[in-house]
Amino acid sequence: MKRCDFLKLCIKLFGEKLLSIPAGHSPERLPSPSVSGLRSTLVLALPRLGGGTVPARPRDVRLQSRYQRGIIFGQILLIVLFLIGPVCAADTNLSQENLLFAQGNTAYQQGDYAKAAEAYEKIISDGWVSGPLYFNLANSYVKADHLGKAILNYERAKRLIPRDPDLKANDAYAQSLLKTPISMPTNFWQMVLTSHLSFYSLDEMAIIAFVLLAFLGAIILASLFWGWQNRGKVFLLGGVVILFVIYGGGLLLKVQMEKEQAVSLVETPARFEPRDAATTHYLLQEGGKVKILDQDGEWLKIFRSDGKSGWVKASTVEKI
Repeated sequence: MKRCDFLKLCIKLFGEKLLSIPAGHSPERLPSPSVSGLRSTLVLALPRLGGGTVPARPRDVRLQSRYQRGIIFGQILLIVLFLIGPVCAADTNLSQENLLFAQGNTAYQQGDYAKAAEAYEKIISDGWVSGPLYFNLANSYVKADHLGKAILNYERAKRLIPRDPDLKANDAYAQSLLKTPISMPTNFWQMVLTSHLSFYSLDEMAIIAFVLLAFLGAIILASLFWGWQNRGKVFLLGGVVILFVIYGGGLLLKVQMEKEQAVSLVETPARFEPRDAATTHYLLQEGGKVKILDQDGEWLKIFRSDGKSGWVKASTVEKI
């Protein structure tokens, strides 16, 4: 055998084995340069006996792709754990709050209204709120003869579930227990405005206003492409604008009306000045709804719906 033939045979037997990694073999990780503009997979061509090329993937490129896949998988796993972790924790806390809620309902049915109120208050102190929670708490305070706290929590429930019929009935009953019933608006337009604002929760009005604004933007964008070829589109645009003004303006007005509202927890004197020796202006009844105007230390300046204002101790009222 000639020397050149022997060399060719050696290359044929051992050259191709060097192009692949045996199964189960864990080679050493080698650094691979990162060059922008190159493909993600690298193909080398080595001469084969008899002509042609053999595509081969170097071990460093193979290891780099596995390493990159591992990093991506780890990043995805961390993101999933980051997102699911708080949800799992919230589910655990929510199950505990549901247990407290059930205990409060059981205590209420057994006539232990103070224990029921304590269970509901514990849920609220943990950061959980809902319309039914405030509703049950208010019912417990009505049964326990705490009219101020009952009306306070009925008002809070009305902000979350304003159209609930049981809430309306129980709130009306609590209002009837007041020594001086709260005066209602007699002007027609005031009645319409009050009815409109009280029909929706703050979140509902915000969603409606946002949807109308998005719809208005879509109509305007469509008009830029197709123009106003008929009056129907103009009327549609005008109708959406009117609805947006009604709900957007109602949203802003509702925010202003609900801001700094409070309820008197006990019967307390409203004074002309923020000091104990000041003259009493009027007597603020338990459960009276007021608006906080100013604060001076432990004193709050409040405004009543009949137009009277005065200074009361901050501990005697609570914000809705």
